Amino acid sequence: MASFEQTLAEVRQQVADIPPDEMQSIIDEAIDAVHQEKRNH
Repeated sequence: MASFEQTLAEVRQQVADIPPDEMQSIIDEAIDAVHQEKRNH
């Protein structure tokens, strides 16, 4: 099983090319989706 640090390093490599503003937008959309789903249940 991969360690947390190893997994984190792999994720960082995968998202290294995404600009910070775009990454924040992706995160914000995901949070909004979770909040909407919680409200609907």
